[in-house]
Amino acid sequence: MKTNKNKTVAAIMLVAVIMATSSCQKEKLTKTVKNSKSIENVGESFSDIQRTIMFEVARNLSYKTENCGIVTDDTVSVPHVRTIDYGTGCTDDKGNVRKGQMVITYDTDDFLTVSGANSYTTFNNFSLDDEQVTGSFNIHNNGTNGNGNYTFTTIGKYDHVMLDGEVVSIEGQYDIEWTAGANTTDLSDNEFTHTGSVSATTTISSDMVTISIVQPLLEKNSCPGYFVSGEEHLQITSEPDAYRNYGDGTCDNLAVETVNGVPTQVTLD
Repeated sequence: MKTNKNKTVAAIMLVAVIMATSSCQKEKLTKTVKNSKSIENVGESFSDIQRTIMFEVARNLSYKTENCGIVTDDTVSVPHVRTIDYGTGCTDDKGNVRKGQMVITYDTDDFLTVSGANSYTTFNNFSLDDEQVTGSFNIHNNGTNGNGNYTFTTIGKYDHVMLDGEVVSIEGQYDIEWTAGANTTDLSDNEFTHTGSVSATTTISSDMVTISIVQPLLEKNSCPGYFVSGEEHLQITSEPDAYRNYGDGTCDNLAVETVNGVPTQVTLD
């Protein structure tokens, strides 16, 4: 087993994130719209789905284990198919209860060197904390760019069914550039920049949110769960635009959100 493969898959799934992109816990939207449940849940949904996909693809290469779900990996068929079955429910290391199945179809383990490789994730009666998720994520290896860095694109489109019956439809495309750590065996030195946008609508209200990255978001494995720099433009129906800046590279859970020219420091979970 190649350690570089472990790093590669972990890198790719950081993209899917975002979608996952909004990717991680720091991506959770603050309550700019106080009474809009859909707006509040968009960032949380992104974070939960991203964490789940990242974990399941990464643990396929056995550098991380967890007693949640049974993995069946068919490497004979082409493309390969990996099924993670959570049955009627198991609790992951984040305290979320997963049910149902995630099905990952992939061309090759070695995304690092195979330009054009793809990973495609779908959900079969899958839910997180009894909130159902349906849809898909596709991750594509674009090869290396002019800087010699590996780049990946994630395209995701899924519905998140809330406990009250509200359906939040989320879709977007994000690109990741693996800017540091690709040539070492130490996972902690990996760094990635994220660009792209994601949008969401809801069945209960006319609210719509669009999150566009206006300055690349920097994510470091040495600062898990948080972007350390970059800026997003948040556009929410009937609300003034907001800009969220993640800082100067310092690892913390703070950001500055500016609305109508007034900056406010916010603490993100």
